Amino acid sequence: MNWLNIFGLLAVTLMLICYALEDRNSLFILAFAGACLLGSVYGFLQGAWPFGALEAVWSIVALRRWSRRKTTESYPRRPAARRSNVVGLLLCASLGGAYAAAQEPAKESGQPSTQPASARGPIEDNSFLIEEAYNQEAGVVQHISAFAMRRATRAWAYAFTQEWPLFSQRHQLSFTVPVVSAGRGSGSGVGDIALHYRYQLADGTRSGVLVAPRLSVLLPSGDARRERGAGGAGLQVNLPITVEHSAHFVTHWNAGATLTPSARNALGDEATTRSYNAGGSVIWLALSALNVMLEIAGTRDEAVSGPGERAPSRSLFLSPGVRGAIDFSSGLQIVPGIAVPIGIGPSRGDRRLFLYLSFEHPFSDHGRRSLTPDSSGTSAASRRKDSARSKAKNQI
Repeated sequence: MNWLNIFGLLAVTLMLICYALEDRNSLFILAFAGACLLGSVYGFLQGAWPFGALEAVWSIVALRRWSRRKTTESYPRRPAARRSNVVGLLLCASLGGAYAAAQEPAKESGQPSTQPASARGPIEDNSFLIEEAYNQEAGVVQHISAFAMRRATRAWAYAFTQEWPLFSQRHQLSFTVPVVSAGRGSGSGVGDIALHYRYQLADGTRSGVLVAPRLSVLLPSGDARRERGAGGAGLQVNLPITVEHSAHFVTHWNAGATLTPSARNALGDEATTRSYNAGGSVIWLALSALNVMLEIAGTRDEAVSGPGERAPSRSLFLSPGVRGAIDFSSGLQIVPGIAVPIGIGPSRGDRRLFLYLSFEHPFSDHGRRSLTPDSSGTSAASRRKDSARSKAKNQI
């Protein structure tokens, strides 16, 4: 029994368990939807696309049942679900061989409720392979885990990213620590650590268009001899643009480049390498706690092939995916997601699995206030975003 069969067995087992426990709590319905989605991924990876398509439909049906069930439960109401950022661009580049909430008022006991909050608004910033253009709000921190695996070689990469606002939403600092493996028998280890700075150049208040250019320093912490890093320090720039078209559709657009002046290969040969990336994503806010996305991401990479010599390569992926949100009245939001990047063009035949998990919560009184609903049931952050979306819609 290989890893794919084990994955399918676990998905089906989880489906049966969650289905049997649906009457106990609505969260089991949500878990059932996630298990159906895992079953769908298994079907497509196995080549049984009718099974994969059927399980995807069952996942959507289960999510609708969960949404309706939530409206009948007596959890406290809260404002729009908050957003989640992404590290997929960095992670997929590593696999390719180059680096390409509202706070519910406390009860009389002083203990915040741990029940999931209902009446969620749309999730924002939902993209995996494409970087969005929303900086973290003041007083709110996000912890992101992402995992991707290449089916053919079993090469994989895990990345942990933490994003912090610097005094305000205008400036953002973050770091990414990857753990990578080049494939079967190669072992695993820390890759090239990245330090990021982003500036919120446009916040979309008037136009619905957001721009947040990023500058990253790539540290040579990965072992180039084992294909875990570039072998030298590098600089990366990326220009994310987000366009809020309506209350149901958002697009993200990226263009960027990476320069490594003293890259090395496994033999120790050195050369200057340059890489370029571009792509876009369309996000459908299908439900208040569910987004469906379709992304396309391409790279033009260079690898050291000899002393002072470079070998170019290209990649192009089309990636369907989904993301859901679970909000808590403590201000915590948990966002799991899954996508199946499919190689097209120069990457034809290359299939990957992408898993995503985010935890976002306030860490200061300012962050809690920005997420606290007013008498109308909406938070300050949600009102700002809703106003921007409304103005953008009126201009279209």
